[in-house]
Amino acid sequence: PEKCAAAWRKPGQLQTVGQAELYPILLAKTTWSHYMSGAYTIAFIDNDAARLGVIKGYSPSRSSAAILSAIAIVDSQMLGSTWYERVPTDANIGDPASRLAFDELDARGFLRVAHVEPGSEYIA
Repeated sequence: PEKCAAAWRKPGQLQTVGQAELYPILLAKTTWSHYMSGAYTIAFIDNDAARLGVIKGYSPSRSSAAILSAIAIVDSQMLGSTWYERVPTDANIGDPASRLAFDELDARGFLRVAHVEPGSEYIA
């Protein structure tokens, strides 16, 4: 959403692709933490920079680093483990949602759930 993109931009920066790839990981972990706690999970990511960032827990981008820190905090509270794997965009089942094309997922019978906002401290 635009609120997030605006918060991620620093002066002169137009692109927020990295943050837009990381934030859904944080949203998923906060939304489904009660299912993921203590579990081993696999996250499929179609962006190598985001995948490597979440594996290393580091990004030179301040906005991305804030999201990665939030993911680490949530992970430490869940006491589980996530494996991050690369998937081609065309094979990424979450890609329609990342483009806000929910009609494609509705047609496949996916269930929509209300997401749990992790808090504004994670998008600054």
